[in-house]
Amino acid sequence: MIDDTETPVVVDGAEEVAPAPSETEAFDKGVTEADATPEEGAKPAEAEPVVEAAKEEPKEAAPVVEEEKQEPTVDDEIKSLGLKTNAAERFRELSKRPDLETFEAVQQKAARADQWESTVSATGTNPEQFQRTLALLSAINSGDPVRLKQGLEAMRSEVVRVAKQLGEEVPGLHDPLADHADLQQAVEQGAITKEYAVELSRQRAATGLMTQQTQRTNEAQEYRDAVNKAVNVDLAVLSNKLAAVDSQFETKVDLLQPLIQHIRDTLPPSKWAEAIEAAYKRLPSIPAPAPKPSRGVPVRPTGGNPNALARKPSNDMEAFELGLSQAR
Repeated sequence: MIDDTETPVVVDGAEEVAPAPSETEAFDKGVTEADATPEEGAKPAEAEPVVEAAKEEPKEAAPVVEEEKQEPTVDDEIKSLGLKTNAAERFRELSKRPDLETFEAVQQKAARADQWESTVSATGTNPEQFQRTLALLSAINSGDPVRLKQGLEAMRSEVVRVAKQLGEEVPGLHDPLADHADLQQAVEQGAITKEYAVELSRQRAATGLMTQQTQRTNEAQEYRDAVNKAVNVDLAVLSNKLAAVDSQFETKVDLLQPLIQHIRDTLPPSKWAEAIEAAYKRLPSIPAPAPKPSRGVPVRPTGGNPNALARKPSNDMEAFELGLSQAR
């Protein structure tokens, strides 16, 4: 048999040629490549999902708690301001003053007290009468029999006092003829009736009341005159003192007139000078008025040649006279 396998010829100096693959080897290679190629229409294998590592959320920062700032004490403020002995004491005194709310509450209480005092004073009640009246009201409202009896006796005393002032008879409490022996004697002798005697007692009481009222009026007027005189002296001294050190005294006093009138209307005369001086010292300095601009007209025009507007001379004589006038 003839072997159809050809023996490769090797030529000197040439590279060796690899032998051609056999049919069996070629078939195996094709089958392998066919298995590796995906079928038409087949879905490619899905890639496994990549699981990302969970991201940690940033933690909220803990809130910063600020330390409460302590209010500086009075001594701390004195030290920071560098105040010395007298100034430090004055600063301590001012720091003890109440706040605005406390001051307004105290002011309202003082106003009510002043109003109550004015109401009582308008009735002409003296301190002794006011004290007796309060004691009587306390006894009446107590509900205690002993104190109620004391209140009754007090009222009887007041009834007798008023009856004597009027000359009236109050059976069992007051006989007006007991204070007028002559009338009592005339009644006993039958010269006049008791009714007429009581009428005469009333007339005498009325005359006595008028006399007392006139006397009290005169005494009150004398007191007011004396107080006004003293007040005028105090105000004059105050005016002289303030005017001697303040050139703006007259202007400030004019500004204070409404307040001065209020002080006169609401305070007793003995406190006028003190209150006016305190109000005056609270006034700030009044700025001086600005000087008024000058309205004068300059004699000569400003800027440029002063002879620019002069008429040019028409001949030698006018030129001579113009030069002479300018020389003057």
